[in-house]
Amino acid sequence: MKKLLATVAVLACGIPAFSQGNITCGNDFGSAVFRAPIFGPVPANPLLSIVGQGSGFSPLAPTQILFNPTGATSYADAPLLSGTNYTLALFAGPTNVTDPSLLAAIGYFSFRTGAPSGFVFFQTLTITNVPPGQPAKVQARAWDNRNGTLTNWPDAYTAWLGGRTAAGTGQMVLTAPLGGVDFNGQPFIPPNSTGWTSFNIYYAASNPPPPYLLAGPITNSANGHWYYLLGPTNWPAAEQIAVSLGGHLATINNAAENNWVFTNFSTFGGVERTLWLGFNDAGQENIWFWVGGAPATYINWAPGEPNNGGGFFPDEDQALMWHPSSGYPLGSWADAPDYQLYSAVVEVSAPEPIVLNGPITNSINGHWYYLLNYTNWPGAEQIAVSLGGHLATINDAAENNWIFTNFSAFGGIERTLWIGLNDSASEGTWVWVSGQPVTFLNWSPIEPNSGGGVFPDEDHAIIWHPSSGFPPGSWNDAPSNQMQYAVVEVAGPPVLAPVITSQPTNLTVYVGGSATFRVTATGDAPLAYQWRFNGTNLAGRPTSTLTVTAVQFSQAGPYSVIVTNAGGSITSSPAILTVNPLPPCANVFSNLVSWWRAENDTTDNWDSNNGSTSAKFAAGKIGQAFSFPQITVADSPSLHFSDALTIELWVKPATTSTPLATLVSKFDAAQFTPNPTNSSFYLGLYYGHPLFQVSTNGSPLRQGEITATQALPTNQWSHIAATYNGQTLRLFVNGQFAGEDRGHPGRIFDGNSPLSIGASLVSGQFVQSLSGLLDEVSLYNRALPQTEIQAIYNSDITGKCLQPPMILVQPQEQTVPLGEDVKFTVTVVGNKPLKYQWYFNGNILIAGATNSALVLEKVTTNRAGLYIAAITNAVGFTFSARPELKVLLPAPTCTPPPAGLISWWPGDGLGADAMSTNNITTLTSVSFVTGKVDRAFSFNGVTSFAQAQSSPSLNFGSNTDFSIEAWIKAGASNTANPNVPILEKRSSLSGVTGVGYSLSLYQGRLAFWLATPTSNSQSTTNASVFISGGPDLRDAMFHHVAVTLTRGDTNGGKLYVDGQVALTFDPTPRRASLSNASPEWRLVKGMCR
Repeated sequence: MKKLLATVAVLACGIPAFSQGNITCGNDFGSAVFRAPIFGPVPANPLLSIVGQGSGFSPLAPTQILFNPTGATSYADAPLLSGTNYTLALFAGPTNVTDPSLLAAIGYFSFRTGAPSGFVFFQTLTITNVPPGQPAKVQARAWDNRNGTLTNWPDAYTAWLGGRTAAGTGQMVLTAPLGGVDFNGQPFIPPNSTGWTSFNIYYAASNPPPPYLLAGPITNSANGHWYYLLGPTNWPAAEQIAVSLGGHLATINNAAENNWVFTNFSTFGGVERTLWLGFNDAGQENIWFWVGGAPATYINWAPGEPNNGGGFFPDEDQALMWHPSSGYPLGSWADAPDYQLYSAVVEVSAPEPIVLNGPITNSINGHWYYLLNYTNWPGAEQIAVSLGGHLATINDAAENNWIFTNFSAFGGIERTLWIGLNDSASEGTWVWVSGQPVTFLNWSPIEPNSGGGVFPDEDHAIIWHPSSGFPPGSWNDAPSNQMQYAVVEVAGPPVLAPVITSQPTNLTVYVGGSATFRVTATGDAPLAYQWRFNGTNLAGRPTSTLTVTAVQFSQAGPYSVIVTNAGGSITSSPAILTVNPLPPCANVFSNLVSWWRAENDTTDNWDSNNGSTSAKFAAGKIGQAFSFPQITVADSPSLHFSDALTIELWVKPATTSTPLATLVSKFDAAQFTPNPTNSSFYLGLYYGHPLFQVSTNGSPLRQGEITATQALPTNQWSHIAATYNGQTLRLFVNGQFAGEDRGHPGRIFDGNSPLSIGASLVSGQFVQSLSGLLDEVSLYNRALPQTEIQAIYNSDITGKCLQPPMILVQPQEQTVPLGEDVKFTVTVVGNKPLKYQWYFNGNILIAGATNSALVLEKVTTNRAGLYIAAITNAVGFTFSARPELKVLLPAPTCTPPPAGLISWWPGDGLGADAMSTNNITTLTSVSFVTGKVDRAFSFNGVTSFAQAQSSPSLNFGSNTDFSIEAWIKAGASNTANPNVPILEKRSSLSGVTGVGYSLSLYQGRLAFWLATPTSNSQSTTNASVFISGGPDLRDAMFHHVAVTLTRGDTNGGKLYVDGQVALTFDPTPRRASLSNASPEWRLVKGMCR
């Protein structure tokens, strides 16, 4: 092939030159308009250095350059001043020029004088310093503003510059032509004709702009491959873009394929096109091969081809297919240099939609969206259709923002996006390609402008990328052949209608309870639920569960649910709710010892065995329940069971995998306690099986034991009862007999270990804890028969009947001397809390008398009369008997001091010893209050003490007999220490070591400690502790206490409470001296005289 059409770029008079060379203009022209390439990326350095220089017809004047900088929304003016260098960025936008060679230009310039007729042009344009290897030409053309046509000037006005090896210089002289035809053979109108208003100069070099996409992908049904048509470019650039599209320049394997390529592309768009193919012999002269690697099985050279330039143009190493009017056989080939500018055919052998992301669901409309890679608008829409949709339709601002947010910067790359809006059918009438009506537009300022009069056919809409300078998410119109990313919208697959996989089931509940219906359904989201009762919709019930609370009899009946989605709806089968009346309560309370109801506290609702640790609570079988409890209850006499015991409770275990889970325990944990000796009874779960144990000797290793064969279900309430009747252990589960262990006679070991609920307490640590809930824990001191146990189980959520107050022991009549104290007590059972109020003579309320005991101190004659207690609780009330208080006259007289009195501390406001021998020298936190006789010492039980110095009279030698007596009034809350001294003299205050003596209260009962030196041959140990079995003296009443020791008598030790012997003990092992240097102490919470 002998024609040369070099790559077209831009220079103009007064506006030179690329790095390839310099331009000097003879004249100055009025203005310049800049435009950049329409497709492909902007060159790496798209800047022009512009030098203005004037000569010739007129001196150089300031010149206006119209340009569109990046991010601008309108054209702006900038002055071009004489002798000044200018740098302008190319504008990446479309052109309204249709000539193929011009379309590939980097830009063009228009020069106008502003005159309506005539055209001033320079005489001579000289181009110098053309670099080696860059053959180029300068060509003059004229633009007619009247009809928008571009006319080439004749070849006489084209200058060819340089060669492939040496630098070149060229000169072009422009004069007004007299007539003829232009470069393309069209009639030429001289530039001085009216209507010519602009004149363009083009500079072409062999480095073309990137190719652009004219069409594609188009599928060849014969081989299934995709084909693209590129705009004019050179062969290397065309192959580069072909690789970027996933293929190569076209390979042709047979005549049918050759004809298909020729037919589809050689006249595309109504323009005849010569087409680059992938055939070349660049590797070795005359060894032709396909760039895609396929063997050369078919050739279709035109006559005389290939001729390698016929000796005129060397290195014609690439093949092209001639345009239809070339004069060569249709579809025939020729060889050509790779730098010539032609359209090109790209073939992709494995066409797949180039999807960068998706499908992504828009939750507002449920549609699927895809992001497509770089392509033109027709190609993007073709891919969209193949995906089952169209380029995106945008109906409102929210949808526009969703698309912009999700796709315009996907993967950290800013992307301009094709959408489905276009006016290709009728200019200015914008429609969505999906056919939906246009309800929303979001054009950028001055858009749409259909190219602004410069670039026609801007018929398709884009969303600008984030840093475009335009409002975020705004639109612009653009030519369909631009390469942009694209957003595809698909309505989504058919919605899968709901299917019910689990129907709601019938329920039976008690009135006042709650019922929960559940349905399970499959189907495409979102699923909507509408519950119904008796065929009527229930308001506000939109989920897969329906809970009816505080159920009434009127709410019994059929319940159903309609499940709906976009694919349809389905109605469940009805579930019947049966509402039953509450079962009667179980009237079982005889011999009830303690009842922990777990109503948000750990108090004993029947007696005074309250829990001493906090607990958590959850919804229970009856009201609230203990949740994963670890509760301690202090030991008390009522928790010492003789030969009968019942433990009954409700339990809801969370697991059955625990070896031992404690329910109720007053027991040593053998695996945690060396040589355990303090075990009484235990109820727990062994891997979920109820386990009951009792011990008659304190050992956990030798006891009666029974384990149920059936494990309890998890997360479900079960009732357990364990009984012992002095012979046999029995278990009952849900009212049914679950096993027994006979032949274990004896009394249950009392012990003094605390009782624990939900865990076992060992050395201050909880072990063997229950995972789950406990409710209504109850202890009885008799073995309940199965009938009563069944009654408790059958009472279900009603539970045991709450008992009104019932008096077990009435207050008794009393006759006391004038000035004495008196105490009335009433013993009552019934559910806590119990409230007391005492009255005098029937109706006179006694202020502050609100306990089960009424204490009257130092009574006078006006206190004689009748007393009565009123007791109430939540379910009833009762009145006590009316005991009479009689006061004797005259008041009792004093008693002479007994013989042998050593010291007497009356506590009458001083620490003086009435015998003047051992005065108290230290009083710490001690006050004086009304006492039994006159005044008394008052101690706080924490920091109070009174101290007298050691003296011989307070040290008792071997076999010395002695006595100690006092009036005490101990506080009921004295629980910090089990042993509280009243009077003591001992050489060590810790443990049981040391020498001396101590009169004390041990857990409220009178006790005495006696210790002699360890060298005493009469004893194997040096100390003894004697604890009475008498009453608990922590009742806030004055009591007379005494200890007497006849140390040589085996019955010579006696403890007295209120004049009565409370304990007789043997002091003979402690006959040695008790002497020590410690002072005398008193320390009691309460009063002492």
